[in-house]
Amino acid sequence: MILDNINNFLKYARSSESSLLAYDFIMNFKKKELPVGRYELDGDRCYALVQEYETAPESEKDFESHRRYIDLQYIIEGCEEMYWQQTNSLEEKIPYNEETDAAFYSGSVSCRFQVRADEFVVFYPQDGHKPGCCVQFPEKVRKIVIKMLID
Repeated sequence: MILDNINNFLKYARSSESSLLAYDFIMNFKKKELPVGRYELDGDRCYALVQEYETAPESEKDFESHRRYIDLQYIIEGCEEMYWQQTNSLEEKIPYNEETDAAFYSGSVSCRFQVRADEFVVFYPQDGHKPGCCVQFPEKVRKIVIKMLID
């Protein structure tokens, strides 16, 4: 897992074409408002999901993980709390679905943190993560999730 400000993103993205596409998309998006939806950056190898939603209590969420894609989550507006735990320390609730590239889990939290506007987090397959949680009260969040195929 990586958590940082978008201004530091290129320190992590040097060796990955998908990471560079993700960074370019985020930086260009900041200049214009794109509607909620899916945007192809490199077909199914790398694509962006522009999302807008209201955060919810942590108790209403499950941990999730992905095997085929790395998740890059960038907050445009708002703030949300996220939770993290290694998948091998979680109990599988809903088995991995290849179509949705997701498995869901329950279990204890190892780390919790807030992600604010202009910050991003990257989750790898071993990172069980619970995004979209409210800090104190539900809050509107606008974010970009970029899915990068693992080679």
